[in-house]
Amino acid sequence: MHQKPGARDAEQYCVLSMMALRHVKLLVGAVVVFSCHSACSSTSPSCTDQFGRGQTGLTEVVVHCSASSSNLQCQAVQRSTGFYDYCPTQQDVTTSANWTSGDPTIVRSTGPGTFTAVGTGDTFVQAIYGGQSPMRPVSVFPNMPPLPTYDISGSVFQAGSTSGSSPIDGAVVQILDGLVAGRIATSSVPPPLLPGYSGPVGGRGFYRLLGVPPGTYHLQVTKSGYVSQQGTVTVVGPGGALLDFPLQPS
Repeated sequence: MHQKPGARDAEQYCVLSMMALRHVKLLVGAVVVFSCHSACSSTSPSCTDQFGRGQTGLTEVVVHCSASSSNLQCQAVQRSTGFYDYCPTQQDVTTSANWTSGDPTIVRSTGPGTFTAVGTGDTFVQAIYGGQSPMRPVSVFPNMPPLPTYDISGSVFQAGSTSGSSPIDGAVVQILDGLVAGRIATSSVPPPLLPGYSGPVGGRGFYRLLGVPPGTYHLQVTKSGYVSQQGTVTVVGPGGALLDFPLQPS
């Protein structure tokens, strides 16, 4: 059952909200600013504003995974969402969700949110709860537990310009080290999708490397007529990592 926050919690939430809204005041007008004050007043904490907006009942389920010495351990969290969500809530639904593997010959479920390696390859794990079924891509490498994977993406463009004005097509971006050393992507060419990923995304000059476990990687980009370039990027979790390459003509 949802409970309204106390006055102190509401006041703290309003301060943070007002700081964020300060940057968009000119775009959304004074109505939203006033709405926040109405919804977050320390004297009258509420989960709705003066127009009755808030607590729309919209929720999403998100899955987070991390590897241990022998298994992949995942957590499913159901959280409220929406622009007028003045009283954010979240609930751990790991033990209530139905967990499945996209390919049981690569990973199999051994308990709520727990998976073990069976073979090698790329697949995904999935939590089914409340009519939602979010996926988390995972990979199994030789002699290792299942690992969550993410993507590295960015734009290749001519130095001194922007990715939008002077994108470079056909540049080859390669990972030089780590478990996925040698993996390549080509700018302006959508990559083949691995299990659990969606797309295509991006446009001209855009590259995307999929199936990358957390870690720090060195990348190199080459393109005929341009000076090759290297860069370093760290992949931490959902959202992947971004690394742009502005190339100088050779």
